[in-house]
Amino acid sequence: MNVTGTTCGSDNVSFSDHAKSRAMLKTIHYKYDNFYPVKSDTNDDISLNFRVKAYSNAHILFSSTNSPHEGMPVYEIVLGVDHNKNCCIRRQQSGEAVTHVEYANMVSGDEWRSFWLRVSSKGLIEIGHQANDLPFMMWQDTNPLNIRYFSFSSWENTVALWSWSFDSSFSEDKKNFDVFEWHRLEDMWIK
Repeated sequence: MNVTGTTCGSDNVSFSDHAKSRAMLKTIHYKYDNFYPVKSDTNDDISLNFRVKAYSNAHILFSSTNSPHEGMPVYEIVLGVDHNKNCCIRRQQSGEAVTHVEYANMVSGDEWRSFWLRVSSKGLIEIGHQANDLPFMMWQDTNPLNIRYFSFSSWENTVALWSWSFDSSFSEDKKNFDVFEWHRLEDMWIK
């Protein structure tokens, strides 16, 4: 069963009824500063519902560590790369795309865009629009990573606002989450 709510204007966002919480974050550069844990004992698929407000280059990273170094295997999903004309999945941070789709105006700096993202324990990565069950981009990793953390970023001098819900596959230790009231999040937006 899904629960649908309206937040931040008229954007309808559907979060599953087992979602435990929502968190918000602002990113302004290409650096993964905050890592959020996934339960270490989970062998299930990871499911993330999120919204983003950015003019381009919204980055999501999944990693086996909370401090990945350059060249380390990770999953990096980028929405609105190449001046908001494409989306891609990478196997390394800033690496070559393992798959991409041409999709103009995927993200917007003027309105929230809602997405879902799934990473299966067997290495299937899927991402889609919140209003559609079918993914617009997917990739199968034949050598799946053991995901323990996720993070958000944007590109140099690109502001991105993030809001997400995490389900039972994410750690209940929320001390690392920067949680804001909606009006405070909107106040952080810089055009």
